[in-house]
Amino acid sequence: SAMAPADEPPIVTDFWRAADRHPPGHEAALSRFRKLIRNTQQPASCTRRCMLTTAYHGGALADVRRIAYALMHAVVNGCALTGHWPNFNTPGHAALVTTSPELRRRCAESGRRGLQCYFLPPSTCDGSTVPATYDTKFALDQKFLLDVYLDRVQRLTGLRSEMLVMGTLVSWVMRPQPELSEAILHYGAALGLERPGVRHRRVAVHVRHGDKHSLYAKHLRNHSWRVSAASFDAWGRRVAANVGAERALFMTDDAKLMDELTKPADGFFALVPAQRECLPSYAAGVFGK
Repeated sequence: SAMAPADEPPIVTDFWRAADRHPPGHEAALSRFRKLIRNTQQPASCTRRCMLTTAYHGGALADVRRIAYALMHAVVNGCALTGHWPNFNTPGHAALVTTSPELRRRCAESGRRGLQCYFLPPSTCDGSTVPATYDTKFALDQKFLLDVYLDRVQRLTGLRSEMLVMGTLVSWVMRPQPELSEAILHYGAALGLERPGVRHRRVAVHVRHGDKHSLYAKHLRNHSWRVSAASFDAWGRRVAANVGAERALFMTDDAKLMDELTKPADGFFALVPAQRECLPSYAAGVFGK
């Protein structure tokens, strides 16, 4: 493992803060872009807002990417992005993007709906009573002309890298709520990743079977080998070899596959020690028991 700088935390919970060190050659432009995000999303006055509107809800991280697009739209138009996402009409459906019953209870009591159960709101203007002009209502399934907005970001900040632009936007959208930071630190410590000064090299494998309808045998038919233990084992080791990782961390809702991946004596696969209700499945019940 490579040594990390002495002042760098061994476990990163907030990529926005962690990305404060800018890549060589992009320092000035990336600083301007980060400042533009802060100024538009944490304004002194909330008189200009852009609102997320009801639209198609995909997977949680697909929604994060869509919110990043909406944030880019808001930043280049100088308005604060407001609105919960997913913005379901019924309280029960808001639980679909949360995990344990305890977390659902905390989020419901504090009025955090959808992804804001995990992540901070995109702007500080949600709930503001300041009279506002809504510049636009942004639906997450609308056609988004990414190249047009990347050009606008470049003109405003000088930042040319699409990867840095999107990475910076996503890191803002995914700034963690306190519970998420605590969970990352807790499970990181349980995995032995908290040692200071060490840069751990791991790959993460999400082995999802129980609630993913497209992975049922009747849909996969003769492609079921793609989600077998042998396939996950081979791909985990291949990706790790390509990036120079030492081990693979995985979560799964499939007890049989868990046993097969942890069986080899080399201990290459390590199970993230989450409780059953935190597993990526509805096996414990959508609303918990």
